[in-house]
Amino acid sequence: MPASFIAARHGAAPRYPHPDLEPILNDTYGVVIWHEQIIAILARMTGCDRAAADVARRALADGDRQPRVEAWFRRTAGERGYDKSVLDEVWETVASFGAYGFCRAHAVAFAVPTLQSAYLKAHFPAYLYAGLLEQDPGMWPSLFPQTLCPAQVVSRSGGTMSSGVSPRSSRRCRVEKACFGSSRRTVAVPRSAGRQAEEHL
Repeated sequence: MPASFIAARHGAAPRYPHPDLEPILNDTYGVVIWHEQIIAILARMTGCDRAAADVARRALADGDRQPRVEAWFRRTAGERGYDKSVLDEVWETVASFGAYGFCRAHAVAFAVPTLQSAYLKAHFPAYLYAGLLEQDPGMWPSLFPQTLCPAQVVSRSGGTMSSGVSPRSSRRCRVEKACFGSSRRTVAVPRSAGRQAEEHL
């Protein structure tokens, strides 16, 4: 799916399983991404309303109910003139959303902080990492993110480290201007982060 989307995004011709699905999939280049598209596909091909299509979509995640949804989909869509090859291709896509999928609004809600974080990482990395060290991750493990490189905790200006995250005499993490005459770097690690985070740094 990602490869098809990226290729179409850069000029490759999008492919649709059936012309009826083009209005549903044209803004994502023929690739099914959103829950809303699954609902629209089921409604279009079976003739049911969107409420019933959403009930069917929810049933995809249930191993006991999915076979019944498939039987209903194939029978009803087949009666409306869709041939087996189209049903096979569409069902393979629809069924995969039982394992993973999300709605468009959910994606937008993630996209905004992702863009903000990318901007901060590019332009104010020390402040970003200080904030990450201070964060309460909620449902996520309270560990220093494994993707962070200690050398990136400070910002670089012309190859010279000009600021870093420093604990000073506090458990809080903050950015302070500093002059590094050696390779020493000081990073605050909240106690909640645990020994694994300290060892990673």
